[in-house]
Amino acid sequence: MVRKCPEPIKPNILAYAELRPFVSIYAGGRRASLNINCWAAPALTFPMTSSPHPVERRRVVYTGRVQGVGFRFTARQVAQSHAVTGFVRNLPNGNVELVAEGIPTDVDRFLAAIAGAMSGYIDAADVQTQTATGEFKSFGIAY
Repeated sequence: MVRKCPEPIKPNILAYAELRPFVSIYAGGRRASLNINCWAAPALTFPMTSSPHPVERRRVVYTGRVQGVGFRFTARQVAQSHAVTGFVRNLPNGNVELVAEGIPTDVDRFLAAIAGAMSGYIDAADVQTQTATGEFKSFGIAY
């Protein structure tokens, strides 16, 4: 069974500048079925010259009551809805460091979502923009 993506339906995801169909095949049981996930995000491509959009890296150090409140797990969960790669980790001084790479608008939306989700715990955020390296395949928690 093949299901096509309906054209007029738009995803309820603000982060993706470009969305592409994603195809998966399930061959469990007697029948095989072909499912098309209509709104899968494209993977970031490196080197940066192959991407039509500039890719940048942002390093953010959050201060406040940011450890022991689920900050890293929230950041990882929020990252799943945004086209970013990188990591988040606790620092020995009680702060949290987050490094994200992606198209600038995606990184902006990701950082805004983190700020909104953790607003009661963040006192300040020191943001540095750097050149992207493309070293990350996904977004995760570093220890």
